[in-house]
Order: sequence, then structure tokens, then C-alpha cells
Amino acid sequence: MSGTQSLTLGFTGPQGHRSNLAPPPPAWMPSPVIHGSAIDTTCVYWAQSCGRRAVCRYYDHNLLRNRFLGLQFFFKTGSLACFTLILAILRQQNKEEGTKETIPSPGLQQQLLDSGPKKEPEESRV
Repeated sequence: MSGTQSLTLGFTGPQGHRSNLAPPPPAWMPSPVIHGSAIDTTCVYWAQSCGRRAVCRYYDHNLLRNRFLGLQFFFKTGSLACFTLILAILRQQNKEEGTKETIPSPGLQQQLLDSGPKKEPEESRV
């Protein structure tokens, strides 16, 4: 085998459509931008190359730590809020389905009233 090979996981549904298990690229693309911005804003000393800002030579470690912990707290709190909201919606739907199953239909009660008292079969004597 020559050359490089890549492995692609394709999650497809029953009709061949893309499944929700594989997130679309816009879901994961902002992460490097956000974290890169957090790193760049904590730089104390930038090296110069051809009169332009090149690479950071020294970071403010306390500020970098606080930025990353703040980002983690923000994203984890947001995901917890989304999870709680979805859980509440699903419980409400489950509760509504449970009440629909326990309420008997008035048509069945009316049929029982119209049929009269239940008659017992008579015993046959042989």
C-alpha cells in the first residue's frame, strides 16, 4: 500500500441520508477560532518579523488559565442548560402520553351502559 490513506466514518440512515450522529462541520469549526482568540489575547510580548507581529514570546499564564477555565465553564453550563431543557420537554411529553392512556373513552362507557346488565350464561342440564 503506497501513499497516505484516510479513514472516514459515514453514518447514514435507512434511506441513505446523513445521520445526526456525525455533526456537520459548522458545529466543530468555531472551537479553534474561540480558543485561538483566548490564547492570542493573553500574549504579553509579541515577536516582530518584517515589521509585523509574528509569534508570541511570553504569555500571561494567570490570564490564560482564567480564560480557559471561563470557556470551559461557559460551554459546560450551556450544555447542561440544553440537556435540562430537553429532559423537561421529554418528561412533559411522557406525562401527556400517560394521561391519554389512563383516560377511558366516553364511547366505551356509553356502549357498556347501552348493553344493559351483564347476563350470565345459563347452566345446561343434561
